[in-house]
This record gives sequence, C-alpha cells and structure tokens, in this order.
Amino acid sequence: SYELTEDDFDADSNSNVFGFRVGFQITEEHEIEFVYDSVDFDFAGFRLEEIESWSLRYLYNWSLGPRQTVVPYIGAGLGEVEDEVFDVDLDEDDPLSPLFDFSDDDTQVSFFGGLRMFAGRTFALRGEVAYKAFSTFDVDQSVIELTVGLSWVVGGR
Repeated sequence: SYELTEDDFDADSNSNVFGFRVGFQITEEHEIEFVYDSVDFDFAGFRLEEIESWSLRYLYNWSLGPRQTVVPYIGAGLGEVEDEVFDVDLDEDDPLSPLFDFSDDDTQVSFFGGLRMFAGRTFALRGEVAYKAFSTFDVDQSVIELTVGLSWVVGGR
C-alpha cells in the first residue's frame, strides 16, 4: 500500500491551463458562468499529473453604462476537481514493477477578479487572476491561475 504525501508534490509547478467558459449575463452587473479547465504537468517522483475542474461561478461586473469599453469584475465559484496521477512506480528498486494510476476528487472553491476590454459590441479581451482551493490525496492544495482569453457576446448580452 502506498500513500501519496505532501512531499510527493512539487509545490512550485507552472503549467498551461486549457479550458472554456459559457456564461449568461442576467443584468449588466450580475452574471453566471460554467467553467471547465484542465492542466497537465510533471512533478517530483512521477511522470504526469492531470487536474480537471468544473465549476459554476457568479460574477459581479462594475458597470458604468451600456457602452463601457473596460469592465472590471469579481466573483466566486463552487465546483469539483478531479486529480489523476499517472504511472506511479510503487517499487523503485524493481525495474519490472508495474506502474499504477491514482485519482481523487474533491469540492473546489474559487475567488477571482479580472477585466474585460471590449473591441466593438461583441468581442472582448479578458484577463483574470483566480485563487482555487481543494484537497486531493489528503493534501490541501491551492492554485493561483492567470488566464487570458477572448469573449464573444452572443444574443446581445
């Protein structure tokens, strides 16, 4: 029996995050969105880890009017994270020992803030900083996520 511990994780891992968001603006100030993202990275002692998360988030937009070109926002989200560790060698002294995969999931909480910069009525450049917290493999984890992306307004909102 092997138990992953905090020492098995590289505390300062940096990797690219890929994902998408779909949202609905209820009013100029209030918005909800569904977010999916995934990140793959190597860490100490193992070849690869994949973390996938899904969350429902609330955004509060600071709106100064319908033609505002820069819109700051803050928000919070609640979702689920699945953490998978691949190809773990439980017996490093035996070169023929089988490799195992481990996975764990947990509730994820996030807090974030960002800016949308509109170019016209339908497209915007979006930048965001998010703090995400969860616990997998009995290890409390937190992530700071920086994202940049494009937003496309569909249906006039």
